[in-house]
Amino acid sequence: MSIKRDSPERRKAFRARHNCGNPGPKWKARYWSCRQWRAGSKVEGSESSSEEKLENLILEEIDESKAKKNKPGLWENIRKKKKRMGKNYKPAKPGSKDRPSPEAYKKAQGK
Repeated sequence: MSIKRDSPERRKAFRARHNCGNPGPKWKARYWSCRQWRAGSKVEGSESSSEEKLENLILEEIDESKAKKNKPGLWENIRKKKKRMGKNYKPAKPGSKDRPSPEAYKKAQGK
């Protein structure tokens, strides 16, 4: 079974039905589905060694590299400091060089 996305009427109906004008974030299925139904593009994942290529494309789009996964984050560093200092641990005060910036807190929280 093949998708008939080369027909302009079918492509227009699909894109309207799935709201492809605003497909949402790249980690959602709707984004990738709408991406397949673009005009003038080949279907991604239709080649024999496509799994690896598609996986690499997704990793590039989401920006999740192996180096980023192995790097400890802010909260891991705070846990290590608490363990190292024991009962003498006190959080760094605002303005101290050891205190993470508000941007670092937001990044660690995923906001």
